[in-house]
Amino acid sequence: MLSKKNRFNLEKRFEKNIENNFKNFLKKKKLKESYKEIYKIITKNIKKNHNNLEIGSGFGYLKKYIKKLTTSDYPKNKFVDKEIDAYSMNYKIKYDNIILIHVLHHFEHPKRALSQFYKTLNKDGQLIIADVHLGLLPKVIFKLFHHEPIEMKTKISLIEKKINSSKYFANQSYYQRIILNNECQIRSKFYTLKKVYQWSDFRYLFTGGFTNKQYLPDIILSLIHILDKKLFYLSPSIFSVRGVAILKKNN
Repeated sequence: MLSKKNRFNLEKRFEKNIENNFKNFLKKKKLKESYKEIYKIITKNIKKNHNNLEIGSGFGYLKKYIKKLTTSDYPKNKFVDKEIDAYSMNYKIKYDNIILIHVLHHFEHPKRALSQFYKTLNKDGQLIIADVHLGLLPKVIFKLFHHEPIEMKTKISLIEKKINSSKYFANQSYYQRIILNNECQIRSKFYTLKKVYQWSDFRYLFTGGFTNKQYLPDIILSLIHILDKKLFYLSPSIFSVRGVAILKKNN
């Protein structure tokens, strides 16, 4: 367990990073457009009367698109409604949809997290996961230029018991391995894969994301995005960049 002093320092560093990410997000028009595509897919799969929870909300921008949304992060920051640890959920509060945007690949123990979401969802509830859906070419680009690893052959933790974990973890292969390929039958134990969206978005890669400088001017990124659609239809397995999976809770 973290001491109060260490937890305070961790929270302050975390919140400062979130603030910087938010400032960069607002500055980058094409980065905002890229995320807007994700938000539109998510809202299309949610009914107006649904009660929704977002895990790992960061600066909570999804709330601009979904009003009936509880935003959360761990540790909590000033942008979100609640502090929620994905490894230790409150089952008494139920949701129709739990949403993760670029969060799944940060779970060192994904089976534990998926089981917690399962117990927190209403009957017929949905888990909506947006993450990198890397085709062959973007995978090479991410490996060369992105700080978060893509490890396709590492062993996935199957721990389901209660965990206290605050260390940083990332493996960008988890969306494909766990959600799409159902490696170790982790996903199918709790959820049925209802619908999958995937598309090319090299525009997103060249924005530099939240932390790096933008590599190309907006006008070039707009042209790249026009090309994106042609590349994707040519070969999704080579050019895919983004993915959103709609999962239905097993009954």
